[in-house]
Amino acid sequence: MIAAGIDPSLTSTGVAVLVDGKLKHAARYGRDGRDTESHRTGNNRIRILRTEVWKAATIAGTPDIVVMEGHPHTVNNSGHVFDRGGLWHMIFEAFDARQIPIVTVHPATHKAWVTGAGQASKLAVIDVIDEWYGDQLDKPLAEWRKCQKADDVADALGYATIGAYKLGDPIPFEPKMRHQTGLAQLPWPKIARAR
Repeated sequence: MIAAGIDPSLTSTGVAVLVDGKLKHAARYGRDGRDTESHRTGNNRIRILRTEVWKAATIAGTPDIVVMEGHPHTVNNSGHVFDRGGLWHMIFEAFDARQIPIVTVHPATHKAWVTGAGQASKLAVIDVIDEWYGDQLDKPLAEWRKCQKADDVADALGYATIGAYKLGDPIPFEPKMRHQTGLAQLPWPKIARAR
């Protein structure tokens, strides 16, 4: 089965793909913009990013499930909410319009699922994801910390792992009770109800 995880951001969207529980792809996509850019320029930037995310998430074929961070409006009031919301909807629509099952997960639920603590730091998430996938990455996420946004890739890997877990694929750790209860209230499609 193919599980894709997406952590959307204008400047650094993380995308991860697991095939039968094994890492196929993990990278970040995005580009800087300016507050003064025109709506047309901003829209073009977002549309190009959506296309890059689509291509990355489908690198191994059509995903059986996509797990994505919840809408930015429900997450926080950080800058560029308008553009971030536009990107979120364009990514969501790209999969939903093709009837690819997509489930959104709040960041606190994601952090709790990965680390056991809903308020875990970005570094804590990176450390756990490194334990799970460090040997499958070109270089451990810990080495990316100073030069790249490793947290976006780590989050995407966390979301993809949630998808793989729900599909019944192998995962790189022994599941605990929190891995079942934390996701129970989400609207999982029939294909993703193995656990």
